[in-house]
Amino acid sequence: MIGLSPALLTPSPVELTDARDRLARAGVSHAATYAIVGMEVSGRLGEVVRALRRGDLARVARILRWLAALDLAAAERREQIGAAGRSTGAA
Repeated sequence: MIGLSPALLTPSPVELTDARDRLARAGVSHAATYAIVGMEVSGRLGEVVRALRRGDLARVARILRWLAALDLAAAERREQIGAAGRSTGAA
């Protein structure tokens, strides 16, 4: 059993801000958000596996925190895009 505490897996405010900034640079569409998240996830899964094989739990935690921050930021971004569309009558 791998022992990673929830505290090690919870994104910091800085990590969440970095993830928000990463998505903001991508553009304002749902497609851009999904593209960035997809590229980030696909690139990081192999890193997690390699870190686990080495027993580098600190690296695993850093990667998982980044992915969690990106997921939270993407959810916020989707809500912002949806809210903007609802306020203009588009969607």
